[in-house]
Amino acid sequence: MADKLCLHDGLFLGCLPISAERAAINVRTNDSLYELSYHLKRPVVSTQFTYGSVFVNQQPRWLYDEVDLRKHGVFSHEIPLSNGLVLKCVFGDVDVSRSEVHTVAAGRRPLAAVEPASRR
Repeated sequence: MADKLCLHDGLFLGCLPISAERAAINVRTNDSLYELSYHLKRPVVSTQFTYGSVFVNQQPRWLYDEVDLRKHGVFSHEIPLSNGLVLKCVFGDVDVSRSEVHTVAAGRRPLAAVEPASRR
């Protein structure tokens, strides 16, 4: 994961507990949406590391991350965000999925907003 995936400066969209053993973090970078689904060894912990962030009124951004091997098969992933929070996931495995994000050109309506065809 660390060799191929760079989420730095991505928009942090949230951390969702799925169950006691799983949590998902969602991040958007340019035209991609990533979901990191962790198989947790402990619950996700969030701590406030600073209160004087320049991005405090904006959508939080992923600043950087550190992945460490704690012991055989157990990893720690720390993610500082631009709003002063640090997320820490202790996990055994993580699944990463990527979806493309398509924006709508100015003046055009997205397909979901198109009214259904009228019946004759």
